[in-house]
Amino acid sequence: MLNNTRYSYGLVAQCLHWATAVLILILLPLGMIMHNLPEGNPKEIADKFWFYSLHKTLGVTVFAVAMLRVAWAIFQPSPVLLNAERKLENTLAKTVHWMLYGSIILMPLTGWLHHSATEGFADIWWPLPQDLPLIPKSPELAKQLGSLHQMIAILIVVSVILHIGGALKHTFVDKDQTLARMVPGMKPIIQKRVVNDRLHWIPLNLAILIFAGTIVLAVVSEVNNPQHLK
Repeated sequence: MLNNTRYSYGLVAQCLHWATAVLILILLPLGMIMHNLPEGNPKEIADKFWFYSLHKTLGVTVFAVAMLRVAWAIFQPSPVLLNAERKLENTLAKTVHWMLYGSIILMPLTGWLHHSATEGFADIWWPLPQDLPLIPKSPELAKQLGSLHQMIAILIVVSVILHIGGALKHTFVDKDQTLARMVPGMKPIIQKRVVNDRLHWIPLNLAILIFAGTIVLAVVSEVNNPQHLK
């Protein structure tokens, strides 16, 4: 089944979910590794540029997949909660869910903006514009965008850890079918239920506050330490 139902995810949502997960789990360690690569001679510099290009290209790919995922989610029903009676737990889980959605869009986007503001450093391989509209070449702007990109990366690491922790809790503690609903080929047996979600907007608002705080923190850290990034 390609489409979601009220009780399970369809194949399209499952594939987009796991494609995003694999790309993120590649990009996060790659970003840390490439930043610490040596650049003492032309070969080392060329190798470092290659890894930066790989990172940027995969980042743009994540952005495209994330946009497809969000667009698909907008027009698909969301499967019902399997522990709807736990209001606080579900509010936290949905907040993390919104944080993940926001992060997988903002992290590659801020990286692309940083690339656009930087002069001639490691091209993106996909046949896409290297420079985005309204983004001037500016070392100061590049530093600010780079700082924000790093802050969003920290946020996505926290979100991924919480998301994985929640999935493990559902599997080994609650012993329900939450994780099974996102695995292609599995046919979880879900007891049909009606959920009255009165906390619909609270998780989204909490996630927005967290992103706003992250942006403020990135700006403040860059103002207080302008040499934070090279």
